[in-house]
Amino acid sequence: MIQLSFIEPKIRLGNKTMTQDEYNAQRERKRQQNAARYNSNVRFTVDKQYSDFYKSSAWRRVRKQVLLRDKYMCQSCLRKGIVKSIDGNERFFVHHIVELKDDWELRLNTGNLETVCATCHIESHRATR
Repeated sequence: MIQLSFIEPKIRLGNKTMTQDEYNAQRERKRQQNAARYNSNVRFTVDKQYSDFYKSSAWRRVRKQVLLRDKYMCQSCLRKGIVKSIDGNERFFVHHIVELKDDWELRLNTGNLETVCATCHIESHRATR
């Protein structure tokens, strides 16, 4: 009877070699560290006015209206001729075209809000830096 032994595949990151389970555990630890850092440095301390606004029922109501108006489709992708909808397990954001810090009065104006996918949301914020 021949006995086969399987070697667990390794992942090489820089000068470290690890198994898939070790890699996944490290990735999860990094994700939790980044989330904790973001929450403590940005989400809960930058400006209470912003965090209170995003928790308000008025924002949730207007956000839902915009998502329904845009049919849960990324408006930025649509302008490029790409159709991304909620069916593709994509995460969508309601994005302020003119940012809150630039004009607080437009925060609930549906003309200043559009539905965007996660990729376009990141791109739009990179462009404004």
